[in-house]
Amino acid sequence: MAFEVKSVQEFEDDFRYNILLTTVLLLLFLFLEAFEKFTDQRSIQLLLKNRGQLLFATSSMQLINLYLLLLSISYNGQAYTSLTALFLFCTSVLLFGAFYTSFRHAVKMSVMMGYQAKSLSLEHKLEQSYQNIRELQDSVFIDALTGVHNRKYGMEKLERLLEEAAPFTVCFLDIDHLKQVNDKYGHGEGDRYLVSAADILEGVFRGFPVCRMGGDEFLVLLPDTTEEQAEKLARNACENMKSLPFSYAPSFSYGIVSQGQEREKGMAAILQEADQRMHAYKKAQSG
Repeated sequence: MAFEVKSVQEFEDDFRYNILLTTVLLLLFLFLEAFEKFTDQRSIQLLLKNRGQLLFATSSMQLINLYLLLLSISYNGQAYTSLTALFLFCTSVLLFGAFYTSFRHAVKMSVMMGYQAKSLSLEHKLEQSYQNIRELQDSVFIDALTGVHNRKYGMEKLERLLEEAAPFTVCFLDIDHLKQVNDKYGHGEGDRYLVSAADILEGVFRGFPVCRMGGDEFLVLLPDTTEEQAEKLARNACENMKSLPFSYAPSFSYGIVSQGQEREKGMAAILQEADQRMHAYKKAQSG
C-alpha cells in the first residue's frame, strides 16, 4: 500500500498494477466458486421467479455501479497515494458487503414468499379436503330422493335427545295411499308424491330435522316443543297437502309422542307408541 502515482496511466504501467489485478481476479474467481458451492440453487431459482425481490437486488447492484462510476470520475487524473488506495479498498469492501447483504435479503425473502405460497396452497387443499369430508359426511345422513335427513340421522338424533335433559316431542308421519299411487300412476308419480310431501314437511317444521325413515314414513324431532305445539304443526302439514295439484287426494296420517325430563320411555317405546298413534289416526280418518 506504500506507493504514490500521479495518474491512472502511470499506475497501469507499474508492475504492482498487474499483481493487484491478478489478486482481484483470483479473489473474484474464489468467491464465485464458493458462491456456487454454498448457495442453494433452488433459492436462486425462487429469486429469479420473484420479480419484486429480483428488482430489489438488481437495483442495489445498479446503485453500487453508479457510485463506482462517480468515484472513478472523481479520481480520474488525480494522484494516487497509499491513503487513496486504502480508501478505495475499504470502499470496495463496504460496497461488496452492501451488495451481498441486499442479495442475501432478496434470496431469503424469495424463499420465505415461496414457503408462504406453498403454505397457502396446502391450506387451500386442506380446506378443500375438509369441505369434501363434510359433504361426504352430510351425504351419509341425507335421503337421496327427497333431500331430507335419512333414517340413520333420525335414529342418532333421537338417541342424543334421549341422553339430554331437555324435553322433546316426536311426530311420526305416513303418506297415505302411496302404494295405490305407485300402482295406478307409476313409481315416477309416487316419487313426485314423496318429494312434494317432504317439501311440505320441511316448510311447516322449519328449523326442526325432518327424516325419511323409509318408504312412505317420516319422523320429525322437535326439541323443547310440547305435544300441543307439535299437533298444530302436524295439522298445518295435513292442510298444505290438500293444496297439492294432484289428481288424487294427497294426505298425511300422524302420531305424536312427547318425552319429559324424567325419561320414562326408551327409543323403541317412543317409536312404537308414535307408530301406534299414527295408525289409529289413519284408521279414524278412513272410517
